[in-house]
Amino acid sequence: MPDRCTRTNTAIFALIAGLPLLIGCSDRDADSEKVSEAARQLASVGSAGSSGGYETVSSSIRNADASDETASAVLSGLLSQSLQGEGSIASSKAALAERSLLDDLDAALVMGRRFQALTTTAVSMEAFDPTEDLENIAQQLKQLESDAASERSARAELAGRISDLESSIADLESQSASVRNRAAEMKLESSKMSAVQAAARAGSIRLLSREADAFDMQISRLSGEAATLRPRLTEIDAEVSKLEQQHDLGLQSAQDLREMARDRAVRAETSRAEAIAIAEKIRAAINAIDTVRSEKIIPQGEAAAGSLENAVRESGKSANKVRAAGTLGKASAQRRLAEMLQLRAHGHERFAVALEKLANIEGLPGNSSYADAAMEEHSAAANLRSDAAQAYEDAASSLESVRVRGADSERAQETADSLRDLARLIRSEEETPDQPEQPEDPAP
Repeated sequence: MPDRCTRTNTAIFALIAGLPLLIGCSDRDADSEKVSEAARQLASVGSAGSSGGYETVSSSIRNADASDETASAVLSGLLSQSLQGEGSIASSKAALAERSLLDDLDAALVMGRRFQALTTTAVSMEAFDPTEDLENIAQQLKQLESDAASERSARAELAGRISDLESSIADLESQSASVRNRAAEMKLESSKMSAVQAAARAGSIRLLSREADAFDMQISRLSGEAATLRPRLTEIDAEVSKLEQQHDLGLQSAQDLREMARDRAVRAETSRAEAIAIAEKIRAAINAIDTVRSEKIIPQGEAAAGSLENAVRESGKSANKVRAAGTLGKASAQRRLAEMLQLRAHGHERFAVALEKLANIEGLPGNSSYADAAMEEHSAAANLRSDAAQAYEDAASSLESVRVRGADSERAQETADSLRDLARLIRSEEETPDQPEQPEDPAP
C-alpha cells in the first residue's frame, strides 16, 4: 500500500504543475505563496510536525483568497484533497463504529432464537390437556367398581350356598352319629341277652344302621356339591382382587396425569415469563443499537458524505483551469463518495436483515415495529446504493473525460470500465460486489 504522504504529495504536485508562472506581479507572487503554503500544510497532515488535521487545513485553504483564477483553481483542488481526507477519516470512524455493533446484533439474534425456543416450549406445555384422558379413566373406574360389586355379590351368594351345604352336612353328620350310637348301644345290650331276645332286637339294629348309612350318603352328596363350588369361590376372589388392582392403577394414572398437567402448566408459565424477559432485553438491545446508529454512525456517515460532496464540487472548480489534475481529483472524490455510500448502505442493510429476522419471530412483542423499522432500513439502503451507483458512474465519466496518453490512458479506461461494472451490479442486484476497503488517504 503506498504511503499516505507520498500519494498526497503526488496529487499536490500534479495540481501545482498546472499552475502557470505567477512571477512578475506582486499579486501573483502572493497567490503563488498561498498555493505553496496550502500544499505544504496538506502534505504535512499526519506527519510529526503537523499542527492540525484535515479540518484545520481545509479551513486555512478556504481562507486563502487568490486573485488569479488559475491559482484559485489550484487552491480548490487542494481543498478537494483535504476534504477527501476529512471524508475518509469520518467514513473510517463510522465503519469502525458500525463494526462495533456486530456482536450486539448477533447477541440480539441469539436472544431471538432463545425466545423462539422458550415460546415453543410454552406452547408445547400448554397444549397438554388431560381432560379427555381423565374422563376416560373415570368411566373405566366406574366400570371396574361396577364389575367388582357384581363379583362380590356373586361371591356372597355362592358363599351362602356353600354355608347352607356345610350346615346341612353338619346336621346330617349329627343325626348319623346319633343313630349309629343308638345302634351300638342296642348291640351292647343284645350281647347280654338271651339268643331269643337278641334275635328280636337284630332287626331294629339293622334298621338303625341303614338309617345311618342313608345319612352318610346324603353327607357325601352334599360334600361333593360343596367341593365343586369352593374353587369358583377362589376364582371370584381372584377376579375381585384383579379388579381392585386395576382400580388402584386407574386412580394412580389419573393422579399422574393431574400432576403432569400441573407440572407442564408451571413450566409453560416459567417459559412464558422468561420469554417476556428476553423480549424486553431484545427491545433494549435494538434500541441501544439504533441509538448508536442514529446519534453516532449515521451522523458520521452524513458528515463524510458532506465532505466528499464538497470535495467533488471543489475538484470541479479546479478542473475549470487545471483540467487534468482537477478532473482526476474529481474522479477520486466521486469514487470515494461511492465507496462510502456503499459502506453506509451495507450497514443499513445488515441492520434491516437483523430487524427482519426479529420481525419474523412469531409472538415476539413489538415484531410489527421491527418489521416497519426493517422496511425503513431497506429503503435507506436502497437509496444509498442508488446514490453509490450514480457516484461510480460519475467517477467513470470523469476519468473518461481526462486526456491521458500511453499506458495511463489504458489504465484510466480499465478503471472507468470497472467503476461502471460496479454501478451496474449495484443497480441490478444480481450479485453483491465485495465491500470496498475504507480509503486510507485523500489522494486521487
